[in-house]
Amino acid sequence: MSDGGTKRKILGMMGKMEVLVREEGAVGIIELSGEIDIYNCGEIRKLIDAYIARSITRIIVDMGNVTYIDSSTIGVLLAELKRLRAKGGNLRLIKLSGAPRNVLEMARLDGLFPQFDDEKKAIASFEEGQKLVKFCSAKLAEIERKYGAVRAPRNRHCGNGAG
Repeated sequence: MSDGGTKRKILGMMGKMEVLVREEGAVGIIELSGEIDIYNCGEIRKLIDAYIARSITRIIVDMGNVTYIDSSTIGVLLAELKRLRAKGGNLRLIKLSGAPRNVLEMARLDGLFPQFDDEKKAIASFEEGQKLVKFCSAKLAEIERKYGAVRAPRNRHCGNGAG
């Protein structure tokens, strides 16, 4: 685990999980190591809650030293991904390998979490996503200025009850 930040050890049934939290600019980074199970995965939620309370909604979870996860861990990651996206943020997993990667793949959830082997690439991906959102928003505004507000057609074939 990297130096700097705040480090804690949390016990679970399968063993202990170590956590180091820090920030790189506007990105919260949670470095995990050890075994994550139903007894300690709630700590991940608490950490992300603390970041959200401080308006940090871009989170990287470093799984490079994690040797075990269970379905409750996946549930926490999914719930937090949904919460962060609802607030305009996102969650990235980095250095996911071994048994934890296999668990996500078997659950067919590996595609939901953008995964990177490198922290710098994960941080850069947030910026690329922001650039794309700004570009699309600017294009939409340009189209609306030129042609008026964009609205979906209302008819019986659109499934919106009109017609």
